[in-house]
Amino acid sequence: MYRFLLIVFLLPLSVLSEVNKESSPIPFNEKKFELSHSFSDSASITTARAVNDKNKSVGLAAFFSAVIPGAGEFYSKAYLRGALFLGIEAGLWSGYFIYENKGDDMDATMRAFGDEHWLERKYWAKVYNDAVNAGIWQGDPLILEDAPPPGSKQISEADYNRYISYFQKLQYNPELGYTHQLPDSKTQQYYEMIYKYQHQFGIGWDDGSTAEHLSPNVVKYRDMRNQSNDYYQDATTMVNLVLLNHLLSAFDAAFAARKYNRTVNFSLRAYPQYVGRELVGIYGVHVSW
Repeated sequence: MYRFLLIVFLLPLSVLSEVNKESSPIPFNEKKFELSHSFSDSASITTARAVNDKNKSVGLAAFFSAVIPGAGEFYSKAYLRGALFLGIEAGLWSGYFIYENKGDDMDATMRAFGDEHWLERKYWAKVYNDAVNAGIWQGDPLILEDAPPPGSKQISEADYNRYISYFQKLQYNPELGYTHQLPDSKTQQYYEMIYKYQHQFGIGWDDGSTAEHLSPNVVKYRDMRNQSNDYYQDATTMVNLVLLNHLLSAFDAAFAARKYNRTVNFSLRAYPQYVGRELVGIYGVHVSW
């Protein structure tokens, strides 16, 4: 759509030199029609040039930013917005690695604390005693050693190595009434069970935890585990925000490309106008956007 007309200069066209000025004037409409027709048929009369060399692809801009936030904005020459999205992306990934590392560090600290204060051989002493009382123990009688706190017992290391497989199987015996089975390796589930199900595993703590009373070590262990999970949750939030940043940047890049394509176009054209009694070509610059 043409917004305004800027008159640059007046220049009689070469075709006017053929007009006989001494002859009687040609009616206005007829002469103007001939001159206008000659202008519209001449490709050399009109010269249009877009300010931008080429338009930007909206789809390509969106794709660039979907892969790397800010890339589509840079492609569309929206540099400040591109830098903003790219900076947000860098900040979010930095946050992810910070929280992920904090979660790993706290998890390692928690596991080390559990290994120090939850005594697995105390738990297997419980399994042994429960099996003996239920009349289902099929091995030799075991000699139990003292363990903290005072009055607690644990199986010896030799008996642990000798009967560990049998202990594992006993957990599944319905006569013992156990609700959970301790994994045979120190997996995430292992470290979760030793504090979560105190009615069965609480006896393994070295400061006398029970189902009715959580010992200080269990409380400390639980808090460390919760803190580790919070860090991991924060890291997950960072990833979700990263995905959102990609999506928002893709939409913004598409908008930036559309805005870039709506640029000012200049065209130099000749129009027939009367100057006095003569019809001449007037060149003007038209601006549209």
